[in-house]
Amino acid sequence: MDWRCLSDVSDENVRALRESGSFDAEWYLREYPDVAQSGVDPARHYLWLGERLGRSPSPRSQPETPGGVAGDGATGQDLTRLREELSGAAAKIASSDAELGMLQRRCDAFAQETAAMRRELDQIKHRTAAAGAGLPAVAPVAIPALLANAEGLSDSEARERSTFRTIHRNVRQELADAKRKMVRQIPPVVAPEAWSIRQWRQPPVPAYLFDAEWIRSRNPQLSGVSRARYRRSRSLWHVDPHPLFDAAAYRANGCFLFGREVSPLRHYLTAGWREGRDPHPWFANDWYLWRNPDVRADGNISPLQHYLLYGWREGRRPNPVFDPALYLDRYPDVRDAGVEPLTHYLAFGQAEGRDCPIPGVGERARRWIPAALRDRGILDYLLHGEPVIDAPQIDLAALLSELRAQPSVAPSAGAPAPARQILPPLALPESWPPPPLKNYWLPQTTRDFLLPVYGDAFLEGVRYLYSVMAAFEETADAFPSSDAASMLVGHARALAEQVAKATSGEPDVSIIIPVYNNILDTILCVVSVLNASSRFSYEIIVADDCSTDATATLIPAIGGCVRHVRHAKNHGFLGNCNEAARSARGRYVVLLNNDTIVLPGWLDALVTPFERMERVGLVGAKLINWDGTLQEAGGIFWRDGSAWNFGRGQRPRAPEFSYLKDVDYCSGAAIALPMTVWREMGGFDPLYSPAYCEDSDLAFRLRDAGYRTLMNPAAEVIHHEGRSHGRDLASGIKAYQVQNQERLFERWRSVLERDHYPNAHEVLRARDRSSGKRHILLVDHYVPQEDQDAGSRTIYQYINTLLEDDCIVTFWPDNLWRDPEYTPRLQALGVEVIYGPEFRDGFDAFLQARADLYDAVFLSRPHIATNYIDSIRQHTTAPILYYGHDLHFKRMEAAKALGQETDQRAIDAMRDLEFRVCRGSDVIFYPAPEEVDFVRNAIGGKREFIANPVFLFDRDQVEQSRKRLATFSMQGAPRLLFVGGFNHTPNREGILWFVQEVLPLVRARRPDVVLDVVGSKPPAEVLDLASPGVNVLGFVSDERLMRLYAEATIAVAPLRFGAGVKGKVIEAMAMGVPVATTPTGAQGIEAPDRHLFVGETAEQLAEAVLLALSDRRQAMLRADAALDFILRHYSKAALQSLFRRLMPRRH
Repeated sequence: MDWRCLSDVSDENVRALRESGSFDAEWYLREYPDVAQSGVDPARHYLWLGERLGRSPSPRSQPETPGGVAGDGATGQDLTRLREELSGAAAKIASSDAELGMLQRRCDAFAQETAAMRRELDQIKHRTAAAGAGLPAVAPVAIPALLANAEGLSDSEARERSTFRTIHRNVRQELADAKRKMVRQIPPVVAPEAWSIRQWRQPPVPAYLFDAEWIRSRNPQLSGVSRARYRRSRSLWHVDPHPLFDAAAYRANGCFLFGREVSPLRHYLTAGWREGRDPHPWFANDWYLWRNPDVRADGNISPLQHYLLYGWREGRRPNPVFDPALYLDRYPDVRDAGVEPLTHYLAFGQAEGRDCPIPGVGERARRWIPAALRDRGILDYLLHGEPVIDAPQIDLAALLSELRAQPSVAPSAGAPAPARQILPPLALPESWPPPPLKNYWLPQTTRDFLLPVYGDAFLEGVRYLYSVMAAFEETADAFPSSDAASMLVGHARALAEQVAKATSGEPDVSIIIPVYNNILDTILCVVSVLNASSRFSYEIIVADDCSTDATATLIPAIGGCVRHVRHAKNHGFLGNCNEAARSARGRYVVLLNNDTIVLPGWLDALVTPFERMERVGLVGAKLINWDGTLQEAGGIFWRDGSAWNFGRGQRPRAPEFSYLKDVDYCSGAAIALPMTVWREMGGFDPLYSPAYCEDSDLAFRLRDAGYRTLMNPAAEVIHHEGRSHGRDLASGIKAYQVQNQERLFERWRSVLERDHYPNAHEVLRARDRSSGKRHILLVDHYVPQEDQDAGSRTIYQYINTLLEDDCIVTFWPDNLWRDPEYTPRLQALGVEVIYGPEFRDGFDAFLQARADLYDAVFLSRPHIATNYIDSIRQHTTAPILYYGHDLHFKRMEAAKALGQETDQRAIDAMRDLEFRVCRGSDVIFYPAPEEVDFVRNAIGGKREFIANPVFLFDRDQVEQSRKRLATFSMQGAPRLLFVGGFNHTPNREGILWFVQEVLPLVRARRPDVVLDVVGSKPPAEVLDLASPGVNVLGFVSDERLMRLYAEATIAVAPLRFGAGVKGKVIEAMAMGVPVATTPTGAQGIEAPDRHLFVGETAEQLAEAVLLALSDRRQAMLRADAALDFILRHYSKAALQSLFRRLMPRRH
């Protein structure tokens, strides 16, 4: 060992120690042989290291303990005082124990009373169940609704609050469980018998745990603190060295290591993490170890170090609430910067007003935090706030009294054996879901699939269902008599009763679950269906094909909307479905395998396409494997009769599997048909009895009859494939699979040879049956938010126009973000939306893989198009259509002319950029004819220049507006309406100018005028405009916007700069509302004075408004002429014709 560092101990201190008489050198060498073996001076060793290790200098003395208690040298007074303090502490403890004992006895008594009442309630429920009588509607799921009624909350608000509180309880329980389970799992750090000097030197602070810029931002006086200085200086130990290390909170619990105080960070890295101490309130040390057994098993790296070095990149969470992957998906700029997400949120995100996306927690979540704690934020509250327990909603004693009064009813003769012969008394769970059996943990891939979309509360329900499956997988016969069966049937009974009571008349949907034995699967499936709410009423028909297990006993015990239909003989799967459908009462029939667990929204997604689209004969679900991977996103049939489950084993929510599309077939595990179509087809063809290929044959027969077969990815269903019929093709019902495949091929051979590709060829066209259709790639800044701004509305309408003309559209948002609100809207229309970090910097590779797929590429906005146009030219021969929205540099020039600070170099750069994109395009769109002419004259060339419509309207819409105009009668004060998104600078500037300078001139002659201001994201200066007669409404729904247009006397568009046709002006014209605007607002509209009221200065615009208010005949004439203008220039039919000419099919 290198003992040279002992020279740091001064000779004067060594001499003083020897002369003090308190150091016995000979004894020290005998007591600590490692010192004798080293050959160093014992006094010098003691001063440098021994004292730090708590070693004694002599047999007569002891070093001071960490608590400061004296050793043998303590005085009598010290000992007397110590005894008094100990006696006082003991008295306090005894008093506390007495109080605790009294509280415990009261709690035990209450628990016994409650348990007795619950037992009596279970007995009464059991008696009424056996008698076939219905239970009162006191299901747990009704409790949030009762609370909502009591507190004035809507049903959706009550559900949202209940979900939030459930998530909160689950988070706190997870943290507590982790703390409990990690006790003594990590061995504490132990000082070896002989410590080297080097081991006790302060090691360097890891670079990734020291952020000098962070320290400076929090402590300006500490600019320039180095790692070495932080390591050495005790005065800096209160400073947070990193956003994820809270030194003050950590130090409050002490930082002593073997009798010596060390820095908080040093303590955590050496011992603290082993003791379960959190480095920061938002980093759950024990939870991280519990969730990541590989880190726990390593034992040589702290959770914080692992997370910062590896964990966040691997998708691991620092706590049960914060999801790094969701944060990075929400903020691509953070992903591009390579910053750890929670560090970014702590250091920058909160200050920048960024949200912390939390699965299952909505925008109103802050409302559900107690008022006194709302300043803590949602993340901190979920991690550290005490959960709010809802007040009891049911008087249990009154309920028991009511139930006792109910007479017992004897079961009718010949009735099926009651549930009590197998089940213990039915039990309603105190809350749903119950704790998982045997502490079951979902496969991580399943958790990763469920959590981002459905949240923690729903995930826990699936976890419970999986746990029941796992617990009885090898002992299925024991399930019917188990407590779990009692719990599940009781829960299902309560829900089924509610569904039945909410259904008046015939149900919308009949859900048929064909079964033969496997009661465990059936119960789990039924419970999952009942747990998933729907806007459609439904019945569940459990079609029992002569099961020999407990199916005939447990299913009738549920009752309500669940019907048990048992056949007189076994029909096989196909015949069972056909027979059960004969008794179905719904307008739609859904066939659902019993080895499935349905996910929220599944039923609405299966049925809605029938109401929204024409000639749809069948809709199938996206099927998910038990481990959370994709099983099937529709099926493909190849020319040779072989088939693919498209996407099998892939990520279920990858873009290519997540849009509504036509498919060759959908596996029959979860499919829906209109009952009229099912009957028209005669159900499944008995040719394929007893099972297999009947679903594929049905899809072919539907197409032959002119119907479409669709796969809707929003209908997500977990399918435990193989549990129904097994997997062995040589035995059981599976043996029919091979021969039925041959029958299917022979029946549809000519169709397969005519319409289908060879095996594995043209997969991108086979996946959505798009052979012969035009494929269009559209690129814009982000997924269009059609109800937020005019530019988005235009792109959205163009997409709809292409889809209605039977095109296949792929949308590439430049930010590659899956907007949780607007992306599903596009996907539900049938648009493939590209998103996700795997596509970052991947446009070239994307195009190379699809080089011959696209017939045209549509680019939007100059600053977006410039990033893609070269790649498109390099990798494809598709024509490029460019839509500039307006000439941006012209808008900038107009703003500069009005006095806004605009750099001329920025204007010139934008002009060069716009001209570059135009020169690289084949077709150039601008809304205003003046802009089209300007660009044509500026760049020329063999390309088309077209003035395109920015809004599209059907003739029926225009004629309805004309009727409203003809019957308009002003009620009360005249109302002016402004509509425009405030992300757009001209809108912000325009409304400020109008309210401050134009409106006072109008009110000087019409003081009763009211102005409604509508638009998303209004800034503070716009919100401040609100005053008597000025209503700043912000964002409104489409329905309310239509009402505002119907009530408006005049629409105003006070725009003073900008370029191109203004969407807000066109929309108001199409609504049949007279419009007052400026020359800028009237750009692109022929003969504006025939259609609008126009004024340039504040005085002129005020006169235009007053003329429209006073001369109602003139206002009606101009508004009517505006409707004619809309029909000529802004119809869908005209745009479809234009697109067909510009984007012909090339492949």
